Amino acid sequence: MALSRVGYFSRETVVSLSRNFMMSVACVITIAISLALVGGALVYTNWVDNGTARWQGNVAFDVFMNVDATESQIADVRQALENDSDVKKASFLDKQAAYNEFKSLFSKEPALVENVDAASLPTSFKVTLVNAKTIDTVTKRYATRPGVWSIASPSQAVKDEITRAERTRLVLLSLSALLLVSSVILVIFTVRLATLARRREIEVMKLVGASNWFVRIPFMAEGGVQGLLGALFAALLTVVVAKLIPAFAQPPKGPGGVSTYFIDPSYVAWTVGGLFLSGITIGVVAAFIGLYRYLDV
Repeated sequence: MALSRVGYFSRETVVSLSRNFMMSVACVITIAISLALVGGALVYTNWVDNGTARWQGNVAFDVFMNVDATESQIADVRQALENDSDVKKASFLDKQAAYNEFKSLFSKEPALVENVDAASLPTSFKVTLVNAKTIDTVTKRYATRPGVWSIASPSQAVKDEITRAERTRLVLLSLSALLLVSSVILVIFTVRLATLARRREIEVMKLVGASNWFVRIPFMAEGGVQGLLGALFAALLTVVVAKLIPAFAQPPKGPGGVSTYFIDPSYVAWTVGGLFLSGITIGVVAAFIGLYRYLDV
């Protein structure tokens, strides 16, 4: 019995898709484009977030101590930062913490990481300012203190990259939201056209005792298939974008002239999985809405 129902639902789904072929194609394309924009926005954001991780959390600049800086020199700089009215917060990174951050920043450069150990890295302070406009004044204040090796602050290129990423993400997600609404509307109309084409058949089924769910499942499956196909194309486009961004982009370089920008493969995998789940959900929910009034439930 169960197998016969699965066979029936499968046949009805195929029949419904073929009867409204052009509308189904339009649904798939719209869902694909909207989800591809979401996927592209997410992987691009991941690329920028990884590349600018050092400057996230409102970190204004880093004070790097000499590798052989004495405890007294480190304590003096810490005391000065704590008493500085322009400094909102200063976090100290010992050699092990610096090494952990180094491995994270240069995870795509294994050869570089292998040739560095914790003892060879300097301790540092991550400094957050009360007012970002005072960065030039404050960095000069600490650049010449005993034991300080260098001051690192985000370049204008990094700041521009962060701003551009935020704007790009907003634009892509806004366009995606509009297209997702269009996708839902298209699926709803496609399902309603299918129900109108088969209204007499559905009425007969209802008269002989078919439940609303028995009638509904083929149409929801139709929406699910449309969403699945759209998500498949969106996933492929997202993977392509994830490959193209590092290949063609020219991001600002990190310390030592090495770029810290990369896209995490596991993040891409989770994004693709989310696109499939979203596509199927959009199709099924839209089909349910399209049938809601017709079946009077």
